[in-house]
Amino acid sequence: MKTAKSMSEKDILLSLVFLIGALVFPSFSDNLVLEDCPSGQLTWKTYKSVGMQLSFAYPASWRVFPEKSTGLGVGISIKAKTLFVGIQRLNDKAESKKTHEKLFYGQKKHENSSEESIVIKKDTCTEIRFMVGAEERVSIYWPEKRLEINFTYTSPNQMVACSSIINQVLSSFEFSGEAASSAKSKSLADYANGSLEWKTYSSPELFVSFSYPAFWTIDPEHSEYGGLALRLNSIEDSSTIGLVVRRWSDTTGTAKSFHSFFAEANRQIPGEVDYNRKDFSLSNNNCTKVSYRKTYLRQNMEETTTSVYCPQKKLIITFYYSSKAESAYGSIVNKILSSFSVDNGGVK
Repeated sequence: MKTAKSMSEKDILLSLVFLIGALVFPSFSDNLVLEDCPSGQLTWKTYKSVGMQLSFAYPASWRVFPEKSTGLGVGISIKAKTLFVGIQRLNDKAESKKTHEKLFYGQKKHENSSEESIVIKKDTCTEIRFMVGAEERVSIYWPEKRLEINFTYTSPNQMVACSSIINQVLSSFEFSGEAASSAKSKSLADYANGSLEWKTYSSPELFVSFSYPAFWTIDPEHSEYGGLALRLNSIEDSSTIGLVVRRWSDTTGTAKSFHSFFAEANRQIPGEVDYNRKDFSLSNNNCTKVSYRKTYLRQNMEETTTSVYCPQKKLIITFYYSSKAESAYGSIVNKILSSFSVDNGGVK
């Protein structure tokens, strides 16, 4: 369990938040009233993912958070009032599957655990139910689709009360093909020898442009933390690299969100190794560059994070990647940063 000090906004920005038992969510300024399993006539929404190549329906009173590379694939997290959902789609590397299954089936060691086979849309899946303290948890592994779905119920008897809605969510899943990250992946050698094709991304909303490897997956720009965010990611040889670009404008009235992140970046948090902070110039703007490594025990993975904070532009650029592949990814990070062009946009 994280302490109040370590559960920082920087952790929210950078950690693998979809994982069961480690769900951490940012605050939002909209008026959405979160409900777990409302009775009566429900309003439903549909979530469509380009990176995960799937879609599903969910109650409008649930909030879906942006996708994130996980080291084993791509994941998203969902929050209701006291119900939490994590969804992860694995890449098709054998090492990822082996690691995932070890983690998944290891959950049977928990108190009062049970395992059974269930059928979802004609596919045979494995469901494990177990307790962690007073929390009821359900983990479903859908091997045919390389999908793991985790439910955490923090209120008593919630699992029974929500069963009908959960079944509707599960039956709504549709798949449009293999996960994009596996279809477009390259080898780490391609990074190291420089044999990559590049594209330029220009955003009239973020007021930035930059170069990136052409095979990276790009998720649509979306509102987040009161600002606008863009995500790119890729998976190679069981390693992963991701890029998040965030920007706030004066017109949103939420520029404080940037400064909250920036304040967190200026101090080292327990668990961060080789923390380094220095002045950095990005597109002729005075910025701060922060980098560190952190170990995530559940995935047995060490991740390196490099972030650039530009206060005058209210801009944050964050890279996260497998530390074991730092020699291959490091030059890519530098090349992308050197390609950035930043306009004023809505920032005064």
